[in-house]
Amino acid sequence: MFFTRERYSLKRERHSSSSSSSSCSLSTSNTEGEGDDGVCESFSRDPHYYLTNFMASVSHVTSSVDGHYITSNEDKSAVLTSFKEANVHSQQLLVRLYLRKHRWLRVDKLSYPEISNDLNPFLKELVKKKLLDDDSSLNDPNEILCLLKVDQLKLLKEQLHLPSSFNNLPKNQFISSVLDYCAKQKPLLPHLSPLLALKKKAKLLLGSCVCVSEACFNVFSQISLLFSLITSGDIHDDETLPQSLVYHMLQVSTGQIVYPKYDINVVEPLFSSCEDFEKFYSVHVLQQKLSSLVTLKHLTPPMLRDIMEETCVILLDELKSHSCTNTRSIASEKSTALMERGSHDELLTYNEESRMNGLEDLLCYSDRKEKRHSSAKRRKTHTRKGGSTFDDPIDLTAGSDDEGDHILNSIIKCSCVCYPRAWRLRYNPGSLCIYVLTLCVESWEKLRDYIEANRLLVLLLSQGVFGYYKRGHWWERLALNLDSHLKEKSKSFQCIMMAFKDSSVSESVKYALYQRALRLTGSNASLLPSLPSFSISECKEVLLTGICQPNTPLFIIQDHTPCSSSSVCTVEGFAIHHYTGTGCWPRALHLEGAIFTSLFLLLFWDIIYTNEVPDVFRGHYQGGLLYVT
Repeated sequence: MFFTRERYSLKRERHSSSSSSSSCSLSTSNTEGEGDDGVCESFSRDPHYYLTNFMASVSHVTSSVDGHYITSNEDKSAVLTSFKEANVHSQQLLVRLYLRKHRWLRVDKLSYPEISNDLNPFLKELVKKKLLDDDSSLNDPNEILCLLKVDQLKLLKEQLHLPSSFNNLPKNQFISSVLDYCAKQKPLLPHLSPLLALKKKAKLLLGSCVCVSEACFNVFSQISLLFSLITSGDIHDDETLPQSLVYHMLQVSTGQIVYPKYDINVVEPLFSSCEDFEKFYSVHVLQQKLSSLVTLKHLTPPMLRDIMEETCVILLDELKSHSCTNTRSIASEKSTALMERGSHDELLTYNEESRMNGLEDLLCYSDRKEKRHSSAKRRKTHTRKGGSTFDDPIDLTAGSDDEGDHILNSIIKCSCVCYPRAWRLRYNPGSLCIYVLTLCVESWEKLRDYIEANRLLVLLLSQGVFGYYKRGHWWERLALNLDSHLKEKSKSFQCIMMAFKDSSVSESVKYALYQRALRLTGSNASLLPSLPSFSISECKEVLLTGICQPNTPLFIIQDHTPCSSSSVCTVEGFAIHHYTGTGCWPRALHLEGAIFTSLFLLLFWDIIYTNEVPDVFRGHYQGGLLYVT
């Protein structure tokens, strides 16, 4: 079976008149229309579908082989027992609250008439079972003020006799100003603190509040995480969210998703220990926190640095444990032994010999102040404090008193270059740490701090244990940052030459780096012999011409029918429309990599679903092999 890959070039022609674009109707096809009707019907039949499906997912996880990460812990088992022993209405209410954002909620704003018109008895039961926290646990003044309404904040201002300068301020600014004002006031006696008076009066205005307890929230979230791991194996999307879990089980119960029959043969656990699972969950929480901050555009450099340092602490622990157990990595074992003895000078000297050649010389770790105030000439030469240039050897531990830099350097010191290909490595906390740090690189680049981004890229490339499939991407980003943003073309070329020697870099990435290297060499023909050679076969090129809707990436399609109408579509839809119109491919689809995965599953169906291959099916809701899906 042969596949032909064609390259499409779509020529966009701007629509000349705005009237024609405004007359076009947006035509979209909803392939899930029938499914949505079924969902609505199930909602009307079972108004408490969320509890039914949530309990099904809990039962699925706790009864599986990997459920012992939850059930073996006494505290977690006690939470599940309390939940199952609660009144059914209390269970419904708790699941409802868990599916919402984890924060404090005002009782007077809670309304679930399908459960009960009076929720107070069930709230009291959940608080008694320590599944909910009441307002007695609410002690943060900022959270208390955020829960107050605007008119309540005005009343609070009058009660505290605050200055008139606080009038007409937005709510967020008012809260921060009030907290700063109270913090600056010096009381005569400790029990007369303005912050204590502020908190007391604000809680009286606020009334009753509840929040899902940390213990309950963590147990439910760990169940959601395990359910995602043993069904899809991917935690880098929204499948781990509790809302996705409940909706997934709803689709299964209504028949919208049907799984094939197979035998479950589990030999090895997902995690080596319960402690590993706890660390994995901790990194997962950091990942969700970072993704939320990026989505809401609330991410700041201090927040990003805190997340990065917390992740690095866990990664350092994983690299140490890996070096102790990996008998093939003598260099890493010696590094760890030197670190334990505290021989920092000897350790640094030893690691200079064992690191990947020249990697530590790629960056100049300038401090923030020098970076902001450096002259144009200094930016051009990239000199560091003390007069050393970019071409000098760089001590990764010099010129930094920051705890975060110490952690990064410790990781580099105990790293080794070895690439274990075991599929189970993806469930190691270190692998998830690498994914989070890769997101941190993207965040630093969005913040236009390419020095920090490159520091982190050097860290990722210096360790050879986790994320070997990402190394090509890291080399690309490092070469691009050095070339385009830091204007260090010689260092970028050096980076590319090192990437060519990395066996984990795919041929496609090497070719992309090769093209960048050609641009960097320019007229310097003496560097060309050092580049590898690539034999590239030209792919077939098809040029499609269409009309682009103004100020959007959408194309306008004209239907040549008696009742001619217009619709807009994406680039992929435009290509599909072209081939469906020619009659060659009347049922064209845009699937990218999904078509190869689907063909693989179809061609090897008997081997996958009829033979008892161990550790590829761990649950009843898998569409394919765990490490293929």
